[in-house]
Amino acid sequence: MQRPAELISYPQQIAITATGLIWSRFSTQIVPVNYNLLAVNAFMAVTGLYQLQRKIRWDMEHKEEAQAAAAAVEKAA
Repeated sequence: MQRPAELISYPQQIAITATGLIWSRFSTQIVPVNYNLLAVNAFMAVTGLYQLQRKIRWDMEHKEEAQAAAAAVEKAA
């Protein structure tokens, strides 16, 4: 949760979110319903979504800076 947003990996967070969602669904389909498994994996899915949201917001805020830096490099070359 404290990792800098620029170091967050899209593929890793998508995998964590998907795993959380899949196993949350599975935990409700087995008999008896495993509420501990549901809670852990729902938290995993929510955490993955939160980290993806942080990364997307960081990328959008710094997109202009990256474009300006690329333009400066291109102009210098």
